[in-house]
Amino acid sequence: SFRNPYSKATINIMFTKAWIISIYAKIMKPFNITEQQYNVLIILQESHPQPLTINFILEGMIDKMSNTSRLVDKLVSKGFVKKTTSSNDLRAVDVSLTEKGMSLLSEISIVLNEFTNSFSKLNEKETNLLNLLLEKIRNKHV
Repeated sequence: SFRNPYSKATINIMFTKAWIISIYAKIMKPFNITEQQYNVLIILQESHPQPLTINFILEGMIDKMSNTSRLVDKLVSKGFVKKTTSSNDLRAVDVSLTEKGMSLLSEISIVLNEFTNSFSKLNEKETNLLNLLLEKIRNKHV
Protein backbone atom coordinates (compact mmCIF):
# COMPACT_ATOMS: atom_id res chain seq x y z
CA SER A 1 0.00 0.00 0.00
CA PHE A 2 1.12 3.53 -0.70
CA ARG A 3 0.78 6.62 1.48
CA ASN A 4 -0.95 8.47 -1.34
CA PRO A 5 -1.29 8.44 -5.14
CA TYR A 6 1.76 10.72 -5.48
CA SER A 7 3.93 8.18 -3.70
CA LYS A 8 2.55 5.43 -5.95
CA ALA A 9 3.28 7.54 -9.06
CA THR A 10 6.86 8.13 -7.92
CA ILE A 11 7.48 4.41 -7.38
CA ASN A 12 5.77 3.62 -10.69
CA ILE A 13 8.08 6.03 -12.53
CA MET A 14 11.13 4.51 -10.80
CA PHE A 15 10.08 0.98 -11.79
CA THR A 16 9.46 2.13 -15.35
CA LYS A 17 12.87 3.82 -15.49
CA ALA A 18 14.56 0.61 -14.30
CA TRP A 19 12.59 -1.41 -16.87
CA ILE A 20 13.60 0.90 -19.72
CA ILE A 21 17.27 0.96 -18.63
CA SER A 22 17.28 -2.84 -18.51
CA ILE A 23 15.87 -3.08 -22.04
CA TYR A 24 18.30 -0.48 -23.37
CA ALA A 25 21.22 -2.38 -21.81
CA LYS A 26 20.09 -5.58 -23.57
CA ILE A 27 19.71 -3.73 -26.87
CA MET A 28 23.14 -2.05 -26.61
CA LYS A 29 25.08 -5.14 -25.44
CA PRO A 30 25.45 -6.79 -28.88
CA PHE A 31 26.77 -3.47 -30.22
CA ASN A 32 29.34 -3.29 -27.40
CA ILE A 33 28.25 0.14 -26.17
CA THR A 34 26.56 1.43 -23.04
CA GLU A 35 23.39 3.47 -22.73
CA GLN A 36 25.52 6.53 -21.89
CA GLN A 37 27.72 6.00 -24.95
CA TYR A 38 24.58 5.70 -27.06
CA ASN A 39 23.35 8.99 -25.57
CA VAL A 40 26.61 10.68 -26.70
CA LEU A 41 26.19 9.25 -30.22
CA ILE A 42 22.58 10.48 -30.45
CA ILE A 43 23.60 13.99 -29.33
CA LEU A 44 26.33 14.04 -31.98
CA GLN A 45 23.93 12.70 -34.61
CA GLU A 46 21.54 15.58 -33.96
CA SER A 47 24.28 18.09 -34.78
CA HIS A 48 25.96 16.09 -37.57
CA PRO A 49 28.06 17.13 -39.45
CA GLN A 50 28.64 20.04 -37.03
CA PRO A 51 31.06 18.94 -34.25
CA LEU A 52 30.30 19.60 -30.58
CA THR A 53 32.47 20.32 -27.55
CA ILE A 54 32.55 17.96 -24.58
CA ASN A 55 30.72 20.57 -22.48
CA PHE A 56 27.93 20.87 -25.03
CA ILE A 57 27.58 17.07 -25.12
CA LEU A 58 27.43 17.00 -21.30
CA GLU A 59 24.54 19.48 -21.32
CA GLY A 60 22.53 17.10 -23.50
CA MET A 61 23.26 13.96 -21.49
CA ILE A 62 20.37 12.20 -19.78
CA ASP A 63 22.72 11.11 -16.98
CA LYS A 64 24.46 14.34 -15.95
CA MET A 65 26.79 12.32 -13.69
CA SER A 66 28.40 10.62 -16.67
CA ASN A 67 32.10 11.21 -17.24
CA THR A 68 31.58 12.56 -20.74
CA SER A 69 35.30 12.81 -21.56
CA ARG A 70 35.79 9.14 -20.70
CA LEU A 71 32.71 8.15 -22.72
CA VAL A 72 33.99 10.08 -25.74
CA ASP A 73 37.46 8.50 -25.40
CA LYS A 74 35.90 5.01 -25.42
CA LEU A 75 33.87 5.90 -28.52
CA VAL A 76 37.04 7.24 -30.20
CA SER A 77 38.85 3.97 -29.46
CA LYS A 78 35.96 2.07 -31.09
CA GLY A 79 36.09 4.35 -34.14
CA PHE A 80 32.55 5.76 -33.69
CA VAL A 81 33.63 9.38 -33.08
CA LYS A 82 36.69 11.53 -33.68
CA LYS A 83 38.21 14.37 -31.69
CA THR A 84 39.91 17.40 -33.18
CA THR A 85 41.25 20.62 -31.73
CA SER A 86 38.61 23.32 -31.95
CA SER A 87 39.25 25.98 -34.56
CA ASN A 88 37.53 28.54 -32.28
CA ASP A 89 39.36 27.70 -29.05
CA LEU A 90 42.67 25.83 -29.10
CA ARG A 91 42.01 24.63 -25.53
CA ALA A 92 38.72 22.99 -26.52
CA VAL A 93 38.14 19.71 -28.33
CA ASP A 94 35.52 19.20 -31.00
CA VAL A 95 33.84 15.81 -31.21
CA SER A 96 32.10 14.52 -34.31
CA LEU A 97 30.49 11.33 -35.50
CA THR A 98 32.37 9.10 -37.95
CA GLU A 99 30.79 7.12 -40.77
CA LYS A 100 31.24 4.03 -38.61
CA GLY A 101 29.30 5.79 -35.83
CA MET A 102 26.51 6.76 -38.24
CA SER A 103 26.31 3.17 -39.45
CA LEU A 104 26.13 1.88 -35.87
CA LEU A 105 23.25 4.26 -35.09
CA SER A 106 21.39 3.00 -38.16
CA GLU A 107 21.76 -0.59 -36.97
CA ILE A 108 20.69 0.24 -33.42
CA SER A 109 17.66 2.22 -34.60
CA ILE A 110 16.20 -0.89 -36.23
CA VAL A 111 16.31 -2.84 -32.95
CA LEU A 112 15.34 0.17 -30.84
CA ASN A 113 12.27 0.84 -33.00
CA GLU A 114 10.96 -2.61 -32.08
CA PHE A 115 11.17 -1.66 -28.40
CA THR A 116 9.65 1.80 -28.77
CA ASN A 117 6.78 0.23 -30.69
CA SER A 118 5.81 -1.42 -27.39
CA PHE A 119 4.56 2.03 -26.42
CA SER A 120 1.91 1.63 -29.11
CA LYS A 121 -0.22 0.09 -26.37
CA LEU A 122 -1.02 3.76 -25.79
CA ASN A 123 -2.82 5.68 -28.48
CA GLU A 124 -1.39 8.98 -29.73
CA LYS A 125 -3.57 11.07 -27.40
CA GLU A 126 -2.50 9.00 -24.36
CA THR A 127 1.15 9.22 -25.41
CA ASN A 128 0.95 13.00 -25.79
CA LEU A 129 -0.68 13.24 -22.36
CA LEU A 130 2.02 11.02 -20.83
CA ASN A 131 4.73 13.24 -22.33
CA LEU A 132 2.99 16.38 -21.10
CA LEU A 133 2.60 15.01 -17.57
CA LEU A 134 6.21 13.81 -17.34
CA GLU A 135 7.46 17.18 -18.59
CA LYS A 136 5.17 18.94 -16.12
CA ILE A 137 6.67 16.91 -13.26
CA ARG A 138 10.13 18.02 -14.40
CA ASN A 139 8.87 21.65 -14.46
CA LYS A 140 9.23 22.10 -18.20
CA HIS A 141 5.54 22.94 -18.55
CA VAL A 142 3.66 24.64 -15.78
